[in-house]
Formats: sequence, C-alpha cells, structure tokens
Amino acid sequence: MDAAHSVSSQKVWMTVDTKAQAFRGWTEIICSIAKGTATIGLHSHGLDIAGIVINGISADYVGRRPSLNSIPDAWKKNDLKEEIHKTARLAYLQHRHLLEFESQPNLLMEIPELEENPPQNGKDCEKNCAGMHKIVIQVLFSGETSSGLHFADRYVHSVGGLRSLATWLPRVDLPDKQCSVEIEIAVRPDELAIFSGVLEGHDWSPDKKWKLYKYKVVPTPACNLFLAVGPFDIAPCALPNSASSPAASPSTKNPSPTVTHFSPRGTLQSLESTMKLFPMIFKFFEDVLGTSFPLPSVQNVFLPDLRGPSKISHSCCAFSADYLLPAKEVASRTLESQLQIVRGVAGLWFGVVLMAKGAADAWVMEGLVGWLEGRFLAKLGTNEWSHHLAKQRKAVSSGDDGSWPPLCPRESAMEVAGTEWVGRPHHFRWKSTTVMCMLEKRVGQEVFRRVIERLISRAAHAVESGLSSSSRFLSTHSFLKEVGQSGGVRKEIQAFAERWVYGRGCPTLNAVVKFDNQAYGLDVKLQQQGSKRCRDGMIKAMSMSKDGGIGVVKVNVNEGTTNSEHTIRLGSESVMEERFKVHGRPRKKRRLDAEIVDEESQCPVKWVRVDPGGEWLANVKIDQNETMWSNMLDEAKDVVAESEAIEGLAGIRPSSMGIMNVLRKYLESGAFCRVRMEAALALGQSSCEENGFAAVPFLIRYLRSRCYDAEVNLPKRNYFGDLSEHYVNLSLPFAFSAARDGDGTTPSEVIELMLEVLDHNDNEGNEFDDADWVCAFLEALGAVRVSDKEEIAGIVQRIDRYLERDKLFPSLTGCVTQACLRSWSNLSLHMSSTHRTSLLKLLKKYHEPEHHARIRETARKCTMEVELSLHGPDRAFSNAITCSDPSPSVQWGVWDEAIDFAARLGRQVRGKRGVTWATLDAIYRTMIGNEDEIVRHFAYMLIMSICGEPVTTYRDKEEDALQLPRQDSMLDSQNGDSGLLPAPSSSQSPGVTKSGKLKIKLKLGAFSLKA
Repeated sequence: MDAAHSVSSQKVWMTVDTKAQAFRGWTEIICSIAKGTATIGLHSHGLDIAGIVINGISADYVGRRPSLNSIPDAWKKNDLKEEIHKTARLAYLQHRHLLEFESQPNLLMEIPELEENPPQNGKDCEKNCAGMHKIVIQVLFSGETSSGLHFADRYVHSVGGLRSLATWLPRVDLPDKQCSVEIEIAVRPDELAIFSGVLEGHDWSPDKKWKLYKYKVVPTPACNLFLAVGPFDIAPCALPNSASSPAASPSTKNPSPTVTHFSPRGTLQSLESTMKLFPMIFKFFEDVLGTSFPLPSVQNVFLPDLRGPSKISHSCCAFSADYLLPAKEVASRTLESQLQIVRGVAGLWFGVVLMAKGAADAWVMEGLVGWLEGRFLAKLGTNEWSHHLAKQRKAVSSGDDGSWPPLCPRESAMEVAGTEWVGRPHHFRWKSTTVMCMLEKRVGQEVFRRVIERLISRAAHAVESGLSSSSRFLSTHSFLKEVGQSGGVRKEIQAFAERWVYGRGCPTLNAVVKFDNQAYGLDVKLQQQGSKRCRDGMIKAMSMSKDGGIGVVKVNVNEGTTNSEHTIRLGSESVMEERFKVHGRPRKKRRLDAEIVDEESQCPVKWVRVDPGGEWLANVKIDQNETMWSNMLDEAKDVVAESEAIEGLAGIRPSSMGIMNVLRKYLESGAFCRVRMEAALALGQSSCEENGFAAVPFLIRYLRSRCYDAEVNLPKRNYFGDLSEHYVNLSLPFAFSAARDGDGTTPSEVIELMLEVLDHNDNEGNEFDDADWVCAFLEALGAVRVSDKEEIAGIVQRIDRYLERDKLFPSLTGCVTQACLRSWSNLSLHMSSTHRTSLLKLLKKYHEPEHHARIRETARKCTMEVELSLHGPDRAFSNAITCSDPSPSVQWGVWDEAIDFAARLGRQVRGKRGVTWATLDAIYRTMIGNEDEIVRHFAYMLIMSICGEPVTTYRDKEEDALQLPRQDSMLDSQNGDSGLLPAPSSSQSPGVTKSGKLKIKLKLGAFSLKA
C-alpha cells in the first residue's frame, strides 16, 4: 500500500452546518501513480466515507483501524507496584502504535483496471509516458463535531492537532506533499467562511438558503490549511506599500497583500483596538528580512474557544478571542496580546513561506519565530528582550534534566510524532529560541541575518512562482551547514549542534568564588552536574570540537576600573579549578592597626559572573559573598546581571540588614521595572528575625507612598498611565504575601493593608481596566498564612464580594472570578475538612457551561486541588477522567494539572493512599479510546508519570534496549481486532461500496449521492 504521491491538485465542495454541528461534501484529487499500482491510500481519520470513484469507476475501499489492547486482568489481581513497569511498557507501545497508525493513510482504495487511454476529464487524466498514470479520485465524505472541525456555538474551526487536516478532509496529509487546492464552502446566510488562500468570490445557492465562498490556494502541505466559519465582524487593514531593503532583489518587490481582520460578532471595537499595531509589525518584519511578503492575502481571525492560543496556516492567523483587548484595556494584557500577534506574523514567514522539512526539523521554525519575535522586543527596548531571553534560558536549563527529547531526534523511528508541544509548549518554544540565539552569537549577528535573508528570499521566490519547490523546505542539517559555512565555523557548529540540538538535557554549573589574600588571586572552582544524558551529549560534542571550544566556560571578573574575561576549559569534566590574576594592588597593613582587616575587605574584586553571554544552556549558580552580589546589583548596569544579583541576595540565608538596604535602594531607583519587581518579591521573601522583619514596614510605606492619598490616608483613585510603574505595583501584593512573622504567619498589618486596598478600590477616570490590579491582591490573599479566624472570615468575605461583583460586571475572560477561586482554594488547604467540603460545592457550580471557558478550567483545577487534599490522588485524577467539558482547551488544562500533581507527588502517587488499579485502568482506556488525540496523549503522559517513567514518546536506542525491554507480545490483539477492516456491506450506512459509476453533485448546499 502506498500513499497517493505527486498530487497535482485538489478540488473540494462542502457544506458546514453550524446548527446541526455537522459537515459533508465531496472532493476530487488528481494525482499520479506508478503503473501496476494495485492499492493507494488517503488520510481520512474520523470521517464517514460514503463512496469513492476513480476515473469514473466505483472503487472498492477498506478502512484501517488500530489494534487496541487492554491491561490484562491477570495484572490487576496483583499489587500495582508489582506490575507498574509492565503497565508503563504496554502504555508506551500502545500509544506509539496509535501515533504511527494515525500518521499513515487509513483509507485504502483498490485501483480499478485503467484503460490504456482512460476517459478524459479535461487534460488531467492523460497517461504519463514516464511509467505513471494520472488518475482522478472522487470521495464523498461527512463528519460531525468529533471529526476534525470543532463546533463552539455558531463558530467552527478546523482542529490543529497531531493529525492536522486528515480528520475533516480526505487528503494526502504528509509534510512533503504539496498541491494546489480549490474549495467551495456553503454556509448559512449570516455566516462567513474563512479559508487559507485567496478569496476568489462568493455567491448564493439557487434557493438563497446557503452562501457559497470560493477560495484558491497555491501548492502547500495539508498541515498549512485552516478553515473557520461563523458570524464575524470584519475590519479591513491598510498596509503601506511593501518595499524591500536595498539588498533584496527587484523581483521581491510586490504590492502589499490584502489584509483582513475577523472577530466574533459584536467585538468590532475590540478588534480594531487589538490590531492597530499590525501594519507596523508587518512592515517591521519585512524590513528585518529584506523581503516583501510573497502571499497575496492575509486573514487574521479571532475565535472563541480556539484549541490552543494560536494557529498559523497558509495566509491565515487564528488567535483565541481571549486576546481581544476590550475598549478599556487591561494594562498587563496589552503586551501579551501584541506578542501573540507578533508570533502570528512571524509564523507566516517561518512555518508557511519557509517550512520545516520534517517533524524533527520543527525546532528550526520555532526557533526562527522566537528569533524574529526577539527583534521586535528589542525594538521596544533592549532591556525587555535581554530580560525575556534570560528568563527563558533559566526556565529551560532548570527544568530539562535530560528526560525530554532533543530538539532534533536523530532516529526517525523514534520521532516524537508532533507531540513535543503537548503538555510543555513553552519548554519546546523557549529551548528552540534560546538555542537559535546561541547559534547567532556563535557566528555573529550580521552573518546570521544574511543567512536568514538568503533562505527567506529563496522561499519567497518559490511562493511567488506558484510552484512546489524544495527551496521552501528547510532541514536541520542544511540550516546548520549554511550557518556554519557562512560564518567560517562549520566544525564548531557541528560540535555545537551535537550538544544543544541533538543532545539531551541541560547541566548545572556550580561556581565557588574565593579570594586568596596571600597569593592575591581569585580561585574559581567550577562543578558541572547533570544526568548521564547531559554528560554523554558533551562527550560527543567534545570529540567533534577541533580545539575544544565547545567546552569553554567564560568567567567575567569585575574589579571596578577593569573588567576582565577569563576562560575555564570544562568540557565534559565534573570539576575544574582555576586561579585568576587580580590586577589591583594589595592594600598595605599598618602595624598600628588594632583592627584585624578581614579577607573580604581586602578583596579588590567587585563581583564575578559565569557564562555572562549565555553561551551555555546551563543553570548557573554562583557562591559569592553578600558584598559581591551587592556591588553587582548596584554597579553592573545590565538587567541580566542585576536580576542574577537579586537572585543571589535572595538565596543568602539568614538575610542580613545589609541585604534589605540594598534591595530597598534598588526598588526605589529608576531601574528596569521587571527587575524591580524581582527586588520587591525578594524583599518579602527575605524578611526574617535576623534583619528584624524590616522588609514589611518598608513595603507598607512604599505602597502607601505610591498608591495612597496622604491627606485622608486611604487609597487614591487608580492611575495606570505609567505602565512600568504599574508593573512594579502589581508585584507588591505578592511581596506582602511572602512575608512571615516569627511564628510563620503573615503579619496582621499586611493583611489589613491588602483588605483596605480592595475595600477602597476606585477606578473612576482611569484609562485602563483595574482587573489585573484587583486580581493581584485577591491571588496574594490566597498565599497568606493566617491562624486568626476573624482574619480568615475577613478574607473570605472580600473574595465572596468580588465573586458577586464579577457576575454583574464581568472582567476580561472572568479573570477576577478565576483569582477568587484560586485564592479561596489555596486558603482552604490550611482549613478544616468541613470548609473544604463546602468549597467543593461552590466550585462545582462553576463547572457549568454558562461560565467562561477559562473560569470552568480554573474551577476544575481548584476542585482537583481540594480533592487531592481531602481524598488523595485517586479522586483528583478521576476529575480529569470524567471531565466532559465542551471546550477541548478546558479538558487539556485539567489533564495537564493531573500530570503536575503526579510529578509533584512522586513516589507517593504509588503509595498506600495513591492510585488504584481502577483509576489507572480508566486512564489507560482514555488513552486508547478518546476521540481527542491531545487528550489521549495527556492520558499517556499521566500514566507514565504515575509509573515513574519519562512522559515523552521519545526513546533513544539505549533506553529502548535497556530501560524498557521490548515485549512484542504485549501488542498481540487480545480482542480479536484485525488491523484492516473489510469494506462494509451495501446495507451498512457509512462506507458503502458499490459497483458501476457514481455521480456526485452539489444540490442547494446539501450533497446527494446518485448511482
């Protein structure tokens, strides 16, 4: 069986009925097959096939289905601990089988005897003299809400899951298969149909009951097609004429594309407010890449209940309607919303114009999108981008112990099958971006930019020509080769890729700094820690490195007037120690000095930084004294260094009064707002008996000086005009909630202050909404520790009041209600079981569909947290298993929370109060039987987490051979299911097989079948 190859074009006629929540249609595929081919396959998972015609002859067909294996009953009779590894192995093999099955064509068609001169259908059925036949395949299909189009009230959109297009349109769904598409979509009169490509026109059906939209798409893979239907508001967008940089070729200078924005009906004002920066973003990226955008049109559509934050496809960017900014913007949401648009536009360049060659190369596109996003953030301010990238690097390096797959898996049979973003979307995106920026640093910004310009220029030219071209596809190998050759560091780039692209895990670099007063030198001891996978990756990289440069760690030593850079050749060694010369002169001791001068006061070194340029993707920890950290915070004038200094000062225990003063001084300065936010949190966390709990009075005075009216001693009206200062203010409630008294409780004056701000909150006259301000205080109240019943009652009273207020005046996505539920849930964990039981009743009211999807998700997560504290993980996981929320994103969030619980509990999840066989079996049945492939993958991850195994589908050869010995008999069919289903008889409704000719025609927006 072969997938149909060399597909030249596809035509589609379909009706999408939002009221019936169903769709139906037929498609005509023109493709080439080798002479003598007996069977070919199409991807049509989840669709009902009513008939297939090949070259005018009705064809026989069969639908494949996977073998599904249950957990053997014999295992369940034993203790769970005894069979835990067998269960993990069975789940792994079964899930891999399902993923591999769904990546293959499932609709198998028998090719009828082709005449030497087959019947002509235009010129498309001519025999190819090179040993190929061109054939025309016509397929009649239908589907419902579980078949690939997600219906949310009157709005519909195609699902961007692991199988992309194959669940709503029969197609050859492989990344390297491109073809042009012409589609005619029938929708209800008050609805619009939005599809990837160019709108060629719209018309009415003869009876005026359906509106028909016609689109045309140049050759593109199936994964780059998107469909949305619904009653939308429309906002056209005018772009300035595209003008490429002088370096671009004249052929790339095209008229600006036609850009149109869509949003749910009644949100036109919000749509215009949200997209006002789109022309500037679009033009900025054209200037950065030196090429005009090659596609003739761009549609941006905001959808309610979009599965995921965004979906980028050919000529179309789909965003969640949650990112629409209201007329009165929420200050903290503005940048977040704009960054989603930035990522969407960047995804059109890297993901549509230029595409990954295969699933293993997806990191290249993700990294280039992050790189382009970084150029935009740098335009807003270099501090914003530097801080943003540093936090990404920190999150990745501290969270990747080697259990996650590499960015580019080498073994094709062990690829992650598109699951790398499920359950950890930020990790994959951030690691891809960080490695891409490390690569740019290796070769230089200008060299790197020229490489990207060449790649995107070739791809844009291929798009303009309208032909399928290999220049639009980029593999990891070819990308790294071009970067290495352009920078003249090909060997070094190979070693770099071996460690950070093909290798797994991130090490921890522990540096101990000590000044030797007698030798007048600085001793730096560097220790490298990490998993075996981390070390193996470095050993392979070192073997490929010509001069060992890949294993060099740079150390920056500041002596005030001089700033020197040293290197330590660490490589794959566990420990290396170096002594660096200090340039300052030793202080001479006077004989009459009675005071003994300690070593610290003699040290001329101001501070030390390890890997300051971020050339290692490593979690760096430095052990240097308080004075050095203080100097670094006070004098470095670099946001990343200042952030590291605050982390270093906050990690010193017990915290001294000197640390309090340094942090206080920095908070009151005009430094970068995001680092000042970290200083505020560090102040709250560092408050202790040793420094006299000095942070609390200062933080109270600081808040009062900024947000209170001195005359009446009450909070003044909100003013968020200076967003940087507003961000600092948002961090103060969390700094308060982190402070503790000597008995471990939150000081009473802190709680009184926070309640007072909520009681007197006044947003009249403020140009921004105050939802984020209110949410900050509500969330912070959930983190306090209170023993006094009156204080608890006061907090609960305010939470209840804001819950009622949000019903009358709903906040954006119900964020105030979400903050209230999270706060109450966190407080209840330190209250009696009676309080928690009553809270469960309240939380379950918010599971109902009338509430916003984000509220329902938060309520379900809080329910799981409370259930976990009351009844253990078995009951908590049951909430995920039984979650039948109409929104897929809510279900995903609940499963993701369950996985977090399992990771947090560790071995306890398999203990006496842990998971039972009944629950584990129910999770397994979800993994093999749920219609949503993302839910199935979450269920797999939960099983593996419970069993103490890596939660990814990636296993390298060594792991597959040693850690999880293969038991092929596990996948023998236990239920008698065959891998192939016979073609159903003519009496069966779906999948009718007939002989003779089949005529398919469109009739008034509905499809009929005539023999």
